[in-house]
Amino acid sequence: MRNRRYGIFAASFVILVATLVTAPALAFPAYAGVANSTVTVTSNPPNVEFMVTALANIPRHADSYINSHLAFGYAWIEPETPGVEADTVWAIIHPNLADDSAFADPQDWHAHTAKINSTQNTAEPYCVTQINSPNFTLKINGKKLTENLAPSDATITSGATTTSFVLDAPVNVTCPDIVLNGVTQPGFQLVFRQPP
Repeated sequence: MRNRRYGIFAASFVILVATLVTAPALAFPAYAGVANSTVTVTSNPPNVEFMVTALANIPRHADSYINSHLAFGYAWIEPETPGVEADTVWAIIHPNLADDSAFADPQDWHAHTAKINSTQNTAEPYCVTQINSPNFTLKINGKKLTENLAPSDATITSGATTTSFVLDAPVNVTCPDIVLNGVTQPGFQLVFRQPP
């Protein structure tokens, strides 16, 4: 169980894109499959719990599949309309992206909240338009991952769809630049295992 404030991705993304965008894509591993998930809100103490159970044990550290992408994670996604921004909550690991926080270890799982937007009037692909770094606690126990956020940080409290995703440089689409910690970065593209 950890509770840290993580910074957001550093400018090293620009360098990493050149090396990772050409890496061969691997088939989604078994742990990318979602068996079930919940979002539970409690008032005493105030908390929003995001839970996902995968189809196989979730790796605590990056394996070859995770290392073949900029990031891997699970996303809780609000009901969305193609072409319109949607709020998401992530449990994510990104050893190939540095983190600005002095306390950050991108090889560990941690939380982000984000906004995504369809690049066209279709369900996929998605571009990331905003990323935030809330306080959190996160625990992995076999196939189960549990992430807790304060209600003020949780951008979703009900009606969420849950799926795994990878984060990569845009391929055959144009994602707008995104400002992270005051630094303008090339845009990110999300690919969901099961489109929401």
